[in-house]
Amino acid sequence: MRRDCMHEIQRWKGRAAANYERVRFPARGFDGGQAGMAGYVGLASGAMLPGKGRHAMPRGDHIVIQSPDGGGLGEPRLRDAALVQRDLRYGSVTEPSNEAQQ
Repeated sequence: MRRDCMHEIQRWKGRAAANYERVRFPARGFDGGQAGMAGYVGLASGAMLPGKGRHAMPRGDHIVIQSPDGGGLGEPRLRDAALVQRDLRYGSVTEPSNEAQQ
């Protein structure tokens, strides 16, 4: 499940130190499971920032941090349909795309 966080830089220019993993490469799945989602560090104005380092932020902008997801365990098409429906309701998984089903 993704967790988004936004902080506004209001009165002056800001600097942020980032030390985030799995921004470029998402966690891999295991035993047929699919990869998780990569994290994201950037500005609301659209600039993507590296996951590690010190970053200058302009006044009035927002820093956006999205935590990465973990990789899946096991082949998703072999799961019990009732468990898949439960996970969809809880937001733990997303609907499979047509590409993933082929």
